[in-house]
Amino acid sequence: MFVRVVLEWVTGTNSRGVIMLGQRKLRGVGYEQSRTQDFTTDAIRSLIRKNPILDSNIVSVDLVSGENQISHGLGREVQGWTIIDKQKTADVWRSQSENTLPEKFIILECDDGSDADPVTVKIIFF
Repeated sequence: MFVRVVLEWVTGTNSRGVIMLGQRKLRGVGYEQSRTQDFTTDAIRSLIRKNPILDSNIVSVDLVSGENQISHGLGREVQGWTIIDKQKTADVWRSQSENTLPEKFIILECDDGSDADPVTVKIIFF
């Protein structure tokens, strides 16, 4: 509860639930309160930078055998990924093909799946 209150106090939250640091400052506060708010904001930013799961995206996608270009939605290059749900037995790995837009897409390969019967997976990208 305390952490949520601090997050709401230090940050704002947009309609999609994404933390927007530094968007809202308390007005009419004293110097010490303002400094405390700045230190707290810096600490939360540091936490988010050190924990990639806080800056992640979950994508559900149908994979076919061979290469699959997947939009990860992070707006930066993927640090890592994990399959969190798979509807069928299949191996999935990062392709060795050159990716010209790593900030938008990742290329994954699958050893099973066809256009008629793809492998549905949920992947968390971070």
